[in-house]
Amino acid sequence: MQNKNKSASNIGPLRKGDGTFTDDNKEMSEILRFQYNTVFTEPLNTLKINDPNEFFLNVTPTSNYISDVTLSSLDLEVAIDSMLMHSAPGPDSWNSVFIKKCKIPFSQALNIFWRRSLNTEVIPDILKTAEIAPLHTRGSKTDAKHYRPIAVTSHITWNHNRYITSPNMGSEQGTPASHSC
Repeated sequence: MQNKNKSASNIGPLRKGDGTFTDDNKEMSEILRFQYNTVFTEPLNTLKINDPNEFFLNVTPTSNYISDVTLSSLDLEVAIDSMLMHSAPGPDSWNSVFIKKCKIPFSQALNIFWRRSLNTEVIPDILKTAEIAPLHTRGSKTDAKHYRPIAVTSHITWNHNRYITSPNMGSEQGTPASHSC
């Protein structure tokens, strides 16, 4: 059976520091990791959040924050519709084709899942994880500097974020969701 998942990557061979080429996956991942590290910047220490509990301790009702989100299966279906059919699955391995073809029951289950997650303030670690994948931008495919890193996240998280940030959040009830920003 042929794999129809488009997440497979055709990277390599890549040029090593000494000018030779490698198609060894481990060596190529190290070459790309080194390249990515040279272009990432560290945030200023004054802007880092070292203790999230302390940082959010001073949130008051007059602060700009979301106090609650009214979830809607219908709005989650709209978010699912906006997914690309063959986008690569994230670390949780949920396939976009499956999600789109089963969107009604999936959106209902997702609605229950996210409501429980928001109520308990617990999000599974796998949904807070991303895989970094190389995306060729231009030039020679053997040169690591011609790839940029992209974060491949869970479709479950992506749909939730898409729903939360949509301008029509909560439109199923005909009014904006109960939140204050």
